[in-house]
Amino acid sequence: MYSLSEQNRFYKQAAAFCLRAVARHSPELAQSVIDSGALDSLVTCLEEFDPGVKEASAWTLGYIAGHNAELAQQVVDAGAVPLLVLCVQEPELSLKRIAASALSDISKHTPELAQAVVDAGAVAYLAPLVINQDAKLKRQVRGTLRCALGAWVRGVVRVCHHGIPYVGNSCHRLRLGNCGR
Repeated sequence: MYSLSEQNRFYKQAAAFCLRAVARHSPELAQSVIDSGALDSLVTCLEEFDPGVKEASAWTLGYIAGHNAELAQQVVDAGAVPLLVLCVQEPELSLKRIAASALSDISKHTPELAQAVVDAGAVAYLAPLVINQDAKLKRQVRGTLRCALGAWVRGVVRVCHHGIPYVGNSCHRLRLGNCGR
């Protein structure tokens, strides 16, 4: 992880891309990248000034998180989500795409991970991008919103014994009437 702690942005970018090449193949290899101590360095790279370093880091974090919920939770615990939301706000189109993709990779596994993405304010910055002229960005943003909000809704909305959806402890919360209780 020496290269990621270097001051040279070219080394950081190259190291992040090498880690991505390893992490993308399997959950075991992604866990090895985390075990090497790279996760904190990758998250720190999201704070860099250079968009290429941010992009390489976001891409690697997305590959790590995309494998399973446990790896995604480690990425969340390392503090990556708020920084990925900041990356979505950057002017560089490719960085927006990759950051949105990483947020999607995090949120797709469980309602709790989706909630972490929602709580970081991602929806407020992703939603306006749905009308962006770039087709790839729009497609990525729609997918991210679908993952984040879909998993979140599945964790929050319940169905009563009459098949009526509700939020909270009973269907009375939405004032849908008495479901026979």
